[in-house]
Amino acid sequence: MLQSLFLLRGIALGLLLGMLLTILLRFRDIYALKLLAGFCLCLAGYLTAPLLQGQGGLFYVAVIFADAAVLLFLLLVQAQFCDHRRPEPLALWFGGLYLAASYTEFALEHALGLELAPLRLGVRLAMLGGALCALYLVLRNWQADLVEARRRLRMAVSAIAGMYIVGVTLVESLAGDGAVPLWVEVANSAGIVASLLAFIAAALVLGPAGLLPADEAAVHPAAVVPTVASDPELLMIVEAMEERCAYRDMELTIRSLAEHLGIAEHRLRKLINQRLGYRNFNDFLNHYRLAEVARRLADPGESRLPIQTIAMDAGYRSMTTFNRSFRAAYDQNPSAYRRRYCPKIE
Repeated sequence: MLQSLFLLRGIALGLLLGMLLTILLRFRDIYALKLLAGFCLCLAGYLTAPLLQGQGGLFYVAVIFADAAVLLFLLLVQAQFCDHRRPEPLALWFGGLYLAASYTEFALEHALGLELAPLRLGVRLAMLGGALCALYLVLRNWQADLVEARRRLRMAVSAIAGMYIVGVTLVESLAGDGAVPLWVEVANSAGIVASLLAFIAAALVLGPAGLLPADEAAVHPAAVVPTVASDPELLMIVEAMEERCAYRDMELTIRSLAEHLGIAEHRLRKLINQRLGYRNFNDFLNHYRLAEVARRLADPGESRLPIQTIAMDAGYRSMTTFNRSFRAAYDQNPSAYRRRYCPKIE
């Protein structure tokens, strides 16, 4: 069984090396794939750390990478499924605190021989929390995802990887300071190999167009107006948004909009994604909602109307979501925007 363990870990390291070289040679300028390269290094550290115990510096380097796996996975999920183009500050704060605690616990145990059970428990819980947060992000955005290939395959592969991280965390937490049975290590290595093969298979099926994030921002609907008249279904979508203001419905989903328009849901997803240029249904709605809010904030006739009222009229249920979306779109908060474009307000 020990030979099987070494064989499986060798196969996994070979697959990781191939993925890493492919990214560095062909896709090194893409943010999401930079994170994937980092995640590959973390997995390599996780696989080799148990084999390098007693080897001094190499063991410590492997542990440093292994402990960062959850943070890299969280950032990777945000980049691939939430279309983030840079690390989210909250994720970095979590990662910094988690890694500081993890490295402190490791240093105290190996350098001074101190065993701090509460600190170790906190590190394990933080690791589990990071993995669960990543899984939540995958599942939360699944319905709103308009990229059909990504929705069907890429989500499944990342979800499997996330659940695997959760499983490993639970097993190691239950094992505590005791030795992990050899059969568990073999199953662990087999799971990593299977996950890597599944990811590579998905990459081959999807190709670069389906796997890589969008390089450009969403296309403004006005850019497709000349072709709308030739497509009755596309015309129905634009009219529902621009003339009937369907986006004001707080409960609007891709399914309910499809039922309202009498268009098959998969067809509606394809039209909004491929013809209007949006990768996420929430981004599609935000375009219209934010445009209405910005117009009304600059209207002197509505200068005394509370910003919250305007936001809720436009379809926002949460002011936190509204403020975050508005700041991302206009690089300032709604109050500052109103003072700038509607200077007559007191």
